[in-house]
Amino acid sequence: MTTSRIASATAPVDPAVMHALIAILLLIALPARGQEALSLAPGHTLRFHPAPSAEQPVSRDYTVSLAAGDWLAITAPAAQVNGAATEPAIEVTGPGGAAARDYGRVVLRAAAAGPYAISVRDFHALSLSRYPAGHPVVDPGLAAADVRVEGRALGATVAVASEPMDPRHEDVPPPSGWPARLAVRVGDGFTIHLYRRDALRRMELWPADPVPVVAALLRGTAPIEARTDLPLFPAGNFSVAFAAQAERRRGPCMDWLRYLARHTQEDAWPFRGLAYVALGLSRDGRFFATASGETAPTPAKGEPAEEREGRNADYEAALRARIATDPAALEPRLSALDAVLESLVIPCVAR
Repeated sequence: MTTSRIASATAPVDPAVMHALIAILLLIALPARGQEALSLAPGHTLRFHPAPSAEQPVSRDYTVSLAAGDWLAITAPAAQVNGAATEPAIEVTGPGGAAARDYGRVVLRAAAAGPYAISVRDFHALSLSRYPAGHPVVDPGLAAADVRVEGRALGATVAVASEPMDPRHEDVPPPSGWPARLAVRVGDGFTIHLYRRDALRRMELWPADPVPVVAALLRGTAPIEARTDLPLFPAGNFSVAFAAQAERRRGPCMDWLRYLARHTQEDAWPFRGLAYVALGLSRDGRFFATASGETAPTPAKGEPAEEREGRNADYEAALRARIATDPAALEPRLSALDAVLESLVIPCVAR
């Protein structure tokens, strides 16, 4: 019995069987019928328009090869489907059947190396970006444990978390959207975001890049005028209608441009709230930061109790003067907001 088993195990393999096995393995390695294999190198973006217009969407299947740990970002703008603007359905299936699906965009990290099947339905344009582990767009360069900030001035607790990249579709390079960033939240009303400076050069949020403007203002020594054209970040679809208390503030590792703002959509007075806005640069030039909070003017004698439509230049001038001279003009106080900003500590290298 034992001799029979050994003989069976060492018998030569039938050549026909071997050829069949090889053919099966080759078929498994090849893209499925109808799938177009895309060449996408690490750190690169591929854009193409398979359909002539948004009104003539198509459906296509692709494959792309990824290394373990790679990030893949896929975005597609809305197409016209049955007369309505509709974000295309995107589905990605990787080795072992792991899948990610969404409408308009998908971001995933490859758990294993191999081919990833991409199915896009009813679209006219597509953008794919591949980022290897450690790339500035997917790695904020800081861990939560690297950051310290003090929230006692606002009586708030601090939470620090890493936020992944968040792309949006643009047909003009570089890729657009949020790169990975670190979010520092002090209670519910104060947030600091930290970005790697080199990520902003590779993935624009909103043009134009605010860093050169902020750097120039921080290098100056003259008082900063509270202008309404001070940089916003991100700019979004609004502008500043009122600004006050523009100052340079200095922390242990970062220099800040800080001011108070009110946006153009909010044309009513007396103001019920103001935005606390700050933009910062680390002294070693590696990190850019944004800070935003909320405060409100305390009621002043003679002001109407109800909001009135429009702008009032006399009220705005009086409010600027009151904020500059009265520590109790705002609640939370400006000093408390500044204390949080100036307490931020990150690893930094002196120039």
